[in-house]
Amino acid sequence: MIEKDIIDEIIFRTDNPRNRLMLELMARGGLRIGEVLNLRPKNCQGCKLILSDTKGGREIEVAFIPQKISDRFKDHIQNIPDKLHSGLVNCGQGWQSCWDSSKTS
Repeated sequence: MIEKDIIDEIIFRTDNPRNRLMLELMARGGLRIGEVLNLRPKNCQGCKLILSDTKGGREIEVAFIPQKISDRFKDHIQNIPDKLHSGLVNCGQGWQSCWDSSKTS
């Protein structure tokens, strides 16, 4: 298990705001990478994230995130052009498609 101080340092040193948000959602919200990659704007309800199709097999799960991360999440969504609001990054299909396209570039 990685110590909290090391995780905090990794997050703090991450320059890309999107990547930092992803790390914070995993570290502070307990989300798995697949859950983060599948997040959509509709999943955010204040400090609650409504997750569907989770690894646990439940149809819906709820994760709670700190207000500060929720605010960053909302700011990130607002910076995405309207036509791409189906996902959280400029690839239009959530973080997963951006991840997939970065591997092929």
